[in-house]
Amino acid sequence: SNQSMPPGSGFKIPHLDKMAHFVLFGGLAAVVSVGLHRSGKPHLPWVFHVVPVLAVFAYGTFDECHQYFVPNRSPDIVDLVADVSGA
Repeated sequence: SNQSMPPGSGFKIPHLDKMAHFVLFGGLAAVVSVGLHRSGKPHLPWVFHVVPVLAVFAYGTFDECHQYFVPNRSPDIVDLVADVSGA
């Protein structure tokens, strides 16, 4: 990640990228949970909490690993922690 503001802007909010990871991946977890609810299939109550967190962990891990291959990007374990914390 390592990108919180556009290049050349003099204004920087500390840890903005981590806050964005927290909020956006929290939203992803919410969407997964709602999808499970709306599926109409019977699930044990814990499934609505555990599966979204596991889905966010899997997607966040893939996202951070793929950044290794993207120019000007780098994987960051703290981003993954923010992802899972948001979930």
